[in-house]
Amino acid sequence: MLFNCIMCGSSKSKIIKDNLRDSNQHKVVKCSSCGQVQIYPRPSIIEDKKYYDKDSQAIDTFKSIDMNSIKERSTIESRRRLAAFQNKLKRTDDMLEVGCGYGFFIKYMEMHGYSIQGIEISDIRREYGTTNLGCKIFNVNLINEDLPKSFYEKYDVIFLLHVLEHISEPEEFLKKIRKMLKKDGLLIIEVPNFDDHMLNISETYYDFYFQRAHITYFNKESLEKLLKTSGWLIYEFKGIQRYDLYNALNWIIKGKPELENRKLDTLEWVEDFYRERLVTELSCDTLIAYCK
Repeated sequence: MLFNCIMCGSSKSKIIKDNLRDSNQHKVVKCSSCGQVQIYPRPSIIEDKKYYDKDSQAIDTFKSIDMNSIKERSTIESRRRLAAFQNKLKRTDDMLEVGCGYGFFIKYMEMHGYSIQGIEISDIRREYGTTNLGCKIFNVNLINEDLPKSFYEKYDVIFLLHVLEHISEPEEFLKKIRKMLKKDGLLIIEVPNFDDHMLNISETYYDFYFQRAHITYFNKESLEKLLKTSGWLIYEFKGIQRYDLYNALNWIIKGKPELENRKLDTLEWVEDFYRERLVTELSCDTLIAYCK
């Protein structure tokens, strides 16, 4: 299979990593024309469907599926996200989370009085969300399926929370997202940041960072370019640091993540300085774009 840049279509690239943490069949490459970083070969739509139906990302990350642990982590993330987003949301808004996984963010939002539905292509995750959480989650593949007419201009707010990096055809995907949004609607995108400072500090973090589930790796420049090409206007762009200083030190010293949520309780000012500095420099681990 010939290389084809996901952003500019160029066939020229250079390899920056020979394998992924969970696949020796894929490499990480950088486009020689525009600098976009992605995995190669790019997974097909059929391959991706099989991958997510088997819940392979969760299994490769956690080795076994512990729903209580996943729920706990998801609750922490949902709490952070609502705190970050709520000044842009109204409880009268019709909302949609695309790539909603097991549905924990949807359930959290419902518990706080919001009306929200989901889209998820993974059968096992969608089934969990609908059966165990009572969420309304649709089975629609926005990459290779026509968008049902009932979805046109239906939503005031659409969330893409760590989803865009999983998409093999991001430009077409974003154009379909636009069709579902009302005229003055809001798209909120959250993606990992490829300018994450830890990639330059810890070799083990760098090796862990690249995974089969993440097809494309964005920084501020490449995300802005993709959104502009797809017809979106970014009216606010910001960074956040999801993982704390204790986690960074664990990677540097022990070569592994901190999984027990330990904190530097007596040095809160150091933690605050760490996060604020990374966010200011956009060398934090996550980017958020608010788009119209």
